[in-house]
Amino acid sequence: MTAQIYKTDCLPEKEQKKELFIRHLGEILKEKRTEAVLTAMDIHNFKLVNEIWGMRNGSRLLSIIVDQSLKVLGRGESISRFFKDRFYLLMLGPVNAIKERLESMRQQIEAEFVRCIGYPYSLVVSLGLCEYNEDMESGDDWLIRANYALESAERPVGDGFAVYDNAMRKNLQEVRKIEKRMQFGIENNEFRIYLQPQFELATGRLSGAEALVRWINPEAGPISCPDQFIPLFEKNGFIRKLDFYMMEQACRVLSVWKKQALEPVPIAVNISRRHIGEPGLADRLLEICKVNSVPPEYIEIELTETFELSENETLMKALSALKKAGFSLALDDFGKENTSISLLREACFDVIKFDRSFLAGCIEDERARNLLDSMLKMVKNLGIKTHVEGIECREEEALLKKYQCDRVQGFYYAKPMPADMLTNYLPKT
Repeated sequence: MTAQIYKTDCLPEKEQKKELFIRHLGEILKEKRTEAVLTAMDIHNFKLVNEIWGMRNGSRLLSIIVDQSLKVLGRGESISRFFKDRFYLLMLGPVNAIKERLESMRQQIEAEFVRCIGYPYSLVVSLGLCEYNEDMESGDDWLIRANYALESAERPVGDGFAVYDNAMRKNLQEVRKIEKRMQFGIENNEFRIYLQPQFELATGRLSGAEALVRWINPEAGPISCPDQFIPLFEKNGFIRKLDFYMMEQACRVLSVWKKQALEPVPIAVNISRRHIGEPGLADRLLEICKVNSVPPEYIEIELTETFELSENETLMKALSALKKAGFSLALDDFGKENTSISLLREACFDVIKFDRSFLAGCIEDERARNLLDSMLKMVKNLGIKTHVEGIECREEEALLKKYQCDRVQGFYYAKPMPADMLTNYLPKT
């Protein structure tokens, strides 16, 4: 018996073939094949391959992967493709020997693809390996672990290989704990709104506040930090519920301020790029404002710069709809990753929030200061307000005053605080 192919290219058979492969994994677990290894394999930025070399060559690459995989697979081993460019290989033998076979396969895949297109091209093939373990309950469990290892393999550092280990097991257990509790957290108001004040730099006047989420159990204290659960929610889609929840919390805070005869300031609420383009988003956000008797101009919608406006007309329409509804728009974390200057030209942002990375080294480094000064001037010349995050000392404040930055926030002024504490900053109407 040679290697088994569980192909899933034909949509009507997709679920059937997937189930066959998972059943095969279950059989291996029942047999307690201690030297069995499941590998999740992915082509980094496969979409770019299609864009550069065309869909036809993209399909050829998938065929090359299958052909080269079959050359390294033997009796009792198998390959399957569940979706897009994600392949799974079940292999038998010591993990180090399997890594050698996979490395050889990876090199051959790139060589064959280069031969196919006739040009040098560097393919990034990532591989996440998970060895048999008696604590695995099902084939699905095995797949989850291999996928988790693949996520680690896809990080910029390393050789593109990752083997599931105890550290990953602990992290995955934490992920499962969070996912089991996240719905309960929403329903029982465990997600709390914290506000970090924002100030006009020229006058020192409070100009607004950024809504930040904290996950707190009334009895046990903090459940998880935002750096842990936000990326997870982005991945599993729960971020959509959290975004609307935070919008409701922000509007309730503004409503309370009004009842207390306090002079309100706008609250900046983050909306994930995962659902910014969904139909009816502006209407839903407006409805939340209406229910709480909050004018939309008191809400600033924050979007991270990582979404690709220029590639998606739907997103541009969504931003226009939000603007038309009366919300102000802020581009958050500007400069944190791959900044696209075209965003400033194409989108209707009211505020650009510069990431703290722009401040790094500015006190000592003249080139860093010149860059910050130039970027602030460029944004201001476009008629957009400038806002710098992460101010930590008087010297940084003085520098930003010199460069005529409009707004600031950071620990130098105030840390994020429970919403009711911000009332100390608000004057009476």
